[in-house]
Amino acid sequence: MSLHEAMLYEKIEDKKVNCYLCARKCRINDGGSGFCLVRKNEGGTLFSLNYAKAISASIDPVEK
Repeated sequence: MSLHEAMLYEKIEDKKVNCYLCARKCRINDGGSGFCLVRKNEGGTLFSLNYAKAISASIDPVEK
């Protein structure tokens, strides 16, 4: 799995980060994930676990 560094976060002391993606503003310890479970702190850097992955798929009929 290829990790991609996330946006909208701030590095703080002891390899912790503050995530600002949503209103929850999670403080994530090293090795932990945010409330959404799609962002993970690895060594003081926040990574997006769902980068470049499809999040929804639907069938669109031709008859529309």
